[in-house]
Amino acid sequence: MGSDLNRVGDLEVRIVDKITQVTAEVLLGRLLNLPPIAFHAEKDQLFQLCWETDDLDSSEKDLILVRNPDSSGKQLKIIKVIFNNYDSVNSLANFRIYTAPSITSNGSSLTVYPCREGASLPSSVVNAYYEPTISSRGKKRYSGSTSGGALSSNALVIPIDNGLIIDPGYDLLITGQADGTNRDVSITLLWGEE
Repeated sequence: MGSDLNRVGDLEVRIVDKITQVTAEVLLGRLLNLPPIAFHAEKDQLFQLCWETDDLDSSEKDLILVRNPDSSGKQLKIIKVIFNNYDSVNSLANFRIYTAPSITSNGSSLTVYPCREGASLPSSVVNAYYEPTISSRGKKRYSGSTSGGALSSNALVIPIDNGLIIDPGYDLLITGQADGTNRDVSITLLWGEE
């Protein structure tokens, strides 16, 4: 098992298997195996954004840009992406995830939320935007489709589970494309920061 000893202190040790990304903690002599989403949530390192639009059309459109600033000092570990097509007519929406896009303009700011509600909430290092201007989309990492219609709304869930890591100074782009005009879609992105 290729693992790192990431933190020692107060009788706590965290071990991450480099191959499977399974996280284990030893806390006061007790071994805890946590999936990535639970691990980051437990440590106040889990964040999300949610965005929707009613104008997805037949040309691939740059929808969401997530930027990890050079100065953040943290990696973004993408955990899950949920794409939903809730249009009222039978339709198909395609989504793609890219890394290392060439950015002309950031677009409009999106709010990033911690995945905990209460006092003293953690802050994300991420800068997120919708409808950026991109000169090159970069490296395509994931692609998928979801259908919608009068009687159904289907979500496409991509469980990445820390399998895509964005280092400081790098970016992630999400695009969409529909089989018609003015399609209603939403995107939810969850990630950990450490």
